[in-house]
Amino acid sequence: MDIAQHLHWTLAWVLLPLAALVAAGGALRTDLSRPWRQLLTCAAGGVTMVLMLRGARHGLAQWPLPLFVWLGAPVVLALLAVVALAASRALFMVFALSALVALHGWIVLIALWLGGLAGLHRLHDALLFITLPMLAAGLWKQLRTPVPEPPPPPPAPPSVPREDLLQQRLDSAAAQEAADKYTRD
Repeated sequence: MDIAQHLHWTLAWVLLPLAALVAAGGALRTDLSRPWRQLLTCAAGGVTMVLMLRGARHGLAQWPLPLFVWLGAPVVLALLAVVALAASRALFMVFALSALVALHGWIVLIALWLGGLAGLHRLHDALLFITLPMLAAGLWKQLRTPVPEPPPPPPAPPSVPREDLLQQRLDSAAAQEAADKYTRD
């Protein structure tokens, strides 16, 4: 493996997923304005799609599946997600995310049907060239915007020593009345 292949591998499988995670984290920041959060969301989704298309480009030759599996998997997994919703939320999330990944297979099949393997390469490259500037701008804004510090807790009321509290109770009108009643009886 020469240096260009190492750099390509590092960019494709290390830096892009890390950048997508950072962008997704920035999309959850409430201190950023709404357009910046939307830009970061689109960039994270676009980079994820680029990575999935890259995986499809490399995996088509090694993972041949019958067409009915490619077409039926999202439907079956979505139905399993609906059934799993009654069992547990975690199982629902697993099946729903699996259905979304399987739905990506439909996009790959459509790209292959429209333009063959060259169409799939063009779709991948177009998405990469669209999302990289969005990702760079969003990450620049996210890293340049300082994270606001949480407000300090409200000051605690001054504490009164225990003896002073006891003395205040004994000096109260209710305590004097109870003492007078006790002495009369």
